[in-house]
Amino acid sequence: MNRERLLVVVAIGAVGMLAWDMLRPDSAPPPAAPVVVAKPASGAATITSGTGGRLGPEDMGRSANFLRPAAGATVTASPLAREFGNALTLKPVYDRLKGTAEGETPEGQYFLYRILRACASVADRRGNAPPA
Repeated sequence: MNRERLLVVVAIGAVGMLAWDMLRPDSAPPPAAPVVVAKPASGAATITSGTGGRLGPEDMGRSANFLRPAAGATVTASPLAREFGNALTLKPVYDRLKGTAEGETPEGQYFLYRILRACASVADRRGNAPPA
């Protein structure tokens, strides 16, 4: 019984820490990218922060939060993925990909697989059964 209570406390603590981290707003702006400045006289280079000062230990510990995606990150889909996502019928996409160089790429093979899998599951249904 003590193990069960301990596991419950650990689980509640983990969920609480995750919720606190995900709901916490970003207060500090991201650090500037390091700039390498070469000294021609000595030949040694120093790494400074984007503001011109030296990097300190507090700059080394800063990292992006891996639980939240970066605010400025934009994900764009390939033209083939956009066409597949917007297609009302899959037959034209299949005809365009089958036997072409674009259909031989890993992405093209993946979309051919998705089309064939969707079409194959229609024939497997019995009567008015909903799709799986």
